[in-house]
Amino acid sequence: VIACNNDGVWNDVGATLAFRVLPRWYERASVRLLAIGLLGFLVLGVYRVRVAGLKARERELAARVKERTQALQELASTLEQRVGERTAELEGANQALLAERERLAVTLASIGDGVIATDVQSRIVLMNRVAEQITGWDAADAVGRPLGDVFRTVDRQTRRPLPDPAHVVLKRGVGAAS
Repeated sequence: VIACNNDGVWNDVGATLAFRVLPRWYERASVRLLAIGLLGFLVLGVYRVRVAGLKARERELAARVKERTQALQELASTLEQRVGERTAELEGANQALLAERERLAVTLASIGDGVIATDVQSRIVLMNRVAEQITGWDAADAVGRPLGDVFRTVDRQTRRPLPDPAHVVLKRGVGAAS
């Protein structure tokens, strides 16, 4: 640098000054590394909090699944027990029904009159041997057929066909067909 003093004398040699320009504090590498490190720790902290929350949720869900599974197993056990009880009841009812059916068949076979039993649609359910002889139908062939196809009733005096007696009884009540 060449300069003059207050008297106006210039120096011939000049002086050398060295300036060193330092970067601002936030532009320094150490500050940047520190910021990156802090950001890394922050991300790691957020990650750990999130993982801890997910693990807690997983434990909660596992406990709820275990609880509900246990409740379902108890319900299944109760249901199985009830099904067993109902099956035993039905077995008993079926045995009673079979015994009653056997008694009915014996009673039906021992009656000297023709007997035909129908369901609510007036379809034949049972016939005894006397009814087979009267109608000319075999019981096995008559079962399931309408009563009017197997047993036709006629008026004594006019010999005109009468309505199906089972249908009349079902429509009007007991004693209506006599």
